[in-house]
Amino acid sequence: MEWPWLTVVDYLREGAAADFIYGTFIAGVLLVYAGLIAAMVAAKERGVLTWYAALMLLWTLCSRGYFHAKARFMVPAFTAWLPVARLLARLPWWASVAALAVFTSLGIWFDVATYTSRYSP
Repeated sequence: MEWPWLTVVDYLREGAAADFIYGTFIAGVLLVYAGLIAAMVAAKERGVLTWYAALMLLWTLCSRGYFHAKARFMVPAFTAWLPVARLLARLPWWASVAALAVFTSLGIWFDVATYTSRYSP
């Protein structure tokens, strides 16, 4: 019997061996979501929302199949971003706009860098 999360372990191992950009990206996403869930626990967020975000992350990691398509499973885990949304809501409007502009620019840069590289899906 093969454990479901071995798919991710194998993917990261193959990615590291082949200088694969997605291996680093997957590890980064896992760290970000782990930090977001930890922030939800520290902020004493409602248990249902915290469990939902954690279970969506676990479900995405443990499902078998084509790994490039797994990002769609993380879309419902938007509840993990509630601590960031609350932080942005406490900032002045100009700081929120600046932070969102920086995050959007980084996202666009990563998309362009990924889709124009030899690792494009």
